[in-house]
Amino acid sequence: MGASMFAKTITQAENNQKESMDDAFMAGILHDLGKLVLAQNLPKQYKTVMDEARQTKRSLWEVEYDNFGVTHAEIAAYLMGLWGMKDTVVEAIAFHHCPKKSPGWNGLLAAAHTGNAFDHEIHLSHLEETISTIDAAYLENIDMIDRLPVWQSACRNSIKKDTQIAK
Repeated sequence: MGASMFAKTITQAENNQKESMDDAFMAGILHDLGKLVLAQNLPKQYKTVMDEARQTKRSLWEVEYDNFGVTHAEIAAYLMGLWGMKDTVVEAIAFHHCPKKSPGWNGLLAAAHTGNAFDHEIHLSHLEETISTIDAAYLENIDMIDRLPVWQSACRNSIKKDTQIAK
């Protein structure tokens, strides 16, 4: 389970059409493409940035911005825009870490942001302190904060289904 499946599950929980679920899945798959671009093109510098983020316990995207003037999310969104991806998918990729910076409301962005945060929480749960990266103020502002427990439940259920299928 990853951000792509969580974004799709969240979109499905909102009873959206298959196209919206596919867009959510696509945004979830491609949201971190910029990390690959940075690692491939600036391997030493990017390793330093990743080490700094771990050591200072700051978010990777903030350290990226401080060092490169751009984040992996912005790089991925730029590429997806060049390649003709839908504007809503590009926006979801661009703002998946900081949705309140988005110029408008986009349900796909809410799904990508929250799905990414859920994925981080699950993969970091082995650490003593896991800090939620969900922007509750953003979800409150778009009147979706009350949907958060529904989304968490749907994502937990999808993990259980995946685990049962794998057995």
